[in-house]
Amino acid sequence: MITGMAIRPDVVRRILLAKSILSASQAAPWHEPDPHTVAQQVLAAHDASDLVFAAIADHQGRLDKAAKKAPSMPDCLDLINLEDGESKPAVYFRDLNYARNSLKHVGLLPSTQQWAHVGRETYEKLSDLCGRCLGLTLNDLDDSELLLNPEAKAHFVAAKAATGAGDYRRALEELGKALYVLLHSNPALSRAGVGEASAENAIMLSGFGVDANTFLRLQEFLPKVFRLGSAPFDVTWAQSKFGHPGNWREEVAGFCLQAFLQIGPRIQEARWIPLPVELWDLYDYRVTAKEEDVRIWEECHSVTLGFQFAQTKREAGKLAKGESVVVSAARQPLVTDWQDQTTGSVDKVVMLPVSGSGLIASILAPRRFVVFDKVAITCVPRDLASIREFFPGLDLAEMPWAEDDTTTED
Repeated sequence: MITGMAIRPDVVRRILLAKSILSASQAAPWHEPDPHTVAQQVLAAHDASDLVFAAIADHQGRLDKAAKKAPSMPDCLDLINLEDGESKPAVYFRDLNYARNSLKHVGLLPSTQQWAHVGRETYEKLSDLCGRCLGLTLNDLDDSELLLNPEAKAHFVAAKAATGAGDYRRALEELGKALYVLLHSNPALSRAGVGEASAENAIMLSGFGVDANTFLRLQEFLPKVFRLGSAPFDVTWAQSKFGHPGNWREEVAGFCLQAFLQIGPRIQEARWIPLPVELWDLYDYRVTAKEEDVRIWEECHSVTLGFQFAQTKREAGKLAKGESVVVSAARQPLVTDWQDQTTGSVDKVVMLPVSGSGLIASILAPRRFVVFDKVAITCVPRDLASIREFFPGLDLAEMPWAEDDTTTED
């Protein structure tokens, strides 16, 4: 084994990147894959090998960084110095280089029979070479070095420790926390929840190089994770779906660790893109009386001659001219048609908050409204810390309410 000097961080980073590149094919099923998949894995194995050979040669001081032309992957392998009598897997990697070049320059797909398990075989050979040259196999290297966010890194390390201790439920919970931290550290990704297998979110992250299938499967195994500001995490399992011991297994935890390492480095420095914000994130509605004694109506029911209930209304209060009521913009519809079934009259009305507070009131309390023509509606900015955090410098002013155009073209 050739050692004798500390491994520089830049050498470790290159080898860890190679390990990350091979992680997808490491988790692939053992059945013979299709030619397209094999071609992808050959390209990935070649890139990973190039990184590892160059990193080891650089570590040994045998890589000429001033050379006009960078050495090829097989040439980097030739540069590596091993102890007398130790052999290199030169034939395997020259064949890999030939398969890659034939694909790149000629369009010849690699043999599925020869390269069906190229990811696993390349991983084993590179790991053995790292062990002999650096004293550390690929499995020995600290994967968390790929993570730049200290909090996400700490939760990933905790997940690895829990996996090693056989506490697979806790491992998945820690991975869920790590994923939450990375997603919510970038406003462009913060809408993607944890523990939610959303195809829309998978498509969004695919733009950053994240494999959609891997992301969806990871989300199915993770619990729902949420926190408000700097409060402790709220972790919940849906037992009726996947949150049970049948899914808290060693192979599941191993898959999720590898999946997170594929996803984390790709999204932690994802380029910020503008995030569409729904109105209720930033505004409330203000409903203001335009005249004196604007009646607030409350929905009720009367009994007809046929002993059936009919929808009608009764007065529940009044608004003085200029008096306002604030309504959450999340409440939809705000403006709707309301029919009095005892008279048959239909009014365009503005819905108001129900009387009382809490969940029970929102469900059981009668609906309240005012006639649309008697009030003015504006949108007023909400004063929330989250708005100032994610949209610094955003200067919002009160604006008139506009009814959505619900017409569609044939």
